[in-house]
Amino acid sequence: MPNTRENPSRQVFTIQELFQDRKKLRRDEWNHASQVRGQIRILEQLGIEDLTQGAFAGRFRQPVGLRREVREIETVLIQRFANTPLIHGVNGPGKSTLPLKLAFRIVNGQCNAALRRHRLMRLDLSLLTAGAGMRGELEERLKAYFQLVDENPHIITVIDECQRLVGNHLYESEIIHCLKTRLGSGRYKMILITDAANINLLTEDAAIMGRVILVEMTPPDERRTLRLFKNGIGPELESHYKIRLPMDLVSEAYRLSEETMPYDRAQPSRTIKLIDYAMAA
Repeated sequence: MPNTRENPSRQVFTIQELFQDRKKLRRDEWNHASQVRGQIRILEQLGIEDLTQGAFAGRFRQPVGLRREVREIETVLIQRFANTPLIHGVNGPGKSTLPLKLAFRIVNGQCNAALRRHRLMRLDLSLLTAGAGMRGELEERLKAYFQLVDENPHIITVIDECQRLVGNHLYESEIIHCLKTRLGSGRYKMILITDAANINLLTEDAAIMGRVILVEMTPPDERRTLRLFKNGIGPELESHYKIRLPMDLVSEAYRLSEETMPYDRAQPSRTIKLIDYAMAA
């Protein structure tokens, strides 16, 4: 347990400490933990989701694979200056799954030691702007979130579809100003996600590109796809359908999906969709 006798307000909880039994915490620790939990509930009402708490509570299915990619994300996050990974690539390999993978690694104590007391907050730009009919409303929502980030430097902000930051969208100026200011300081950690079709919108913005590290998600080959099925996806499908799934059939499905399925998504999404459909038929 972190020492907070000198300044309880500076305490940084692990997710386990934040939600553990009251009897295991001192009064000042319990009061501060209650305050943090209250802040989380307010943020959820604004469309800001605590991935770390969701992973701890079992609301998400734990992703399989992606070990190499998530370690690369961790390496970028612990850097001093350019510590914002920009995940990009074709649809299918699991770009949006990477932050969730990191959340489970934090909860399970498997991440880099420098990240073990961090929290992942997913900022949904669509939900954040929804219902904000006036400019001041969005400013208040952003202020509420970034005030929490200012007070808690152990928060990592996750922004999917981040190409919206540079497009002609509602209230873009306020969002861009808030984010670029924090990106430039190097004190705030963020994970940005976009797809191959929109990466050019971001690379044209020199202010953003000077503050991020590009992390490309590439589709797995047949060997890695088979390993994904063997270590997690396969047993889950077998449990759901009560049907055994041999690996040679997965290998054949991989080759068939490469030849016949649309190219708007890449592996392993193609193989998963084909096998899921076949087992349900």
